[in-house]
Amino acid sequence: MSLDALGMWLQQPVGLASEAEIATVFTDCALGAIPPVAGAYGLQAVMDDSLEGFDDIYFESGDHRTLLRLNGREFHRLMADVPHAHIGARNH
Repeated sequence: MSLDALGMWLQQPVGLASEAEIATVFTDCALGAIPPVAGAYGLQAVMDDSLEGFDDIYFESGDHRTLLRLNGREFHRLMADVPHAHIGARNH
């Protein structure tokens, strides 16, 4: 899904944030690191449907060296109130 299509689905403009914009929101994270739990920062998120059904989900913890693991059931519970859509695209 393109950013324009995602914006239409969300009914609001969508764009990529610059590294400077990211740094002002995620002040407790390393420069350029974006945690997956947007709600903790008062932000809206969309979870890609492709994350459904995995036994484990791994994600960056707020730096570029530490990886966190949640089992799929707990990740799904954590993201239960987040809208889900097929937003990812595979590179061919």
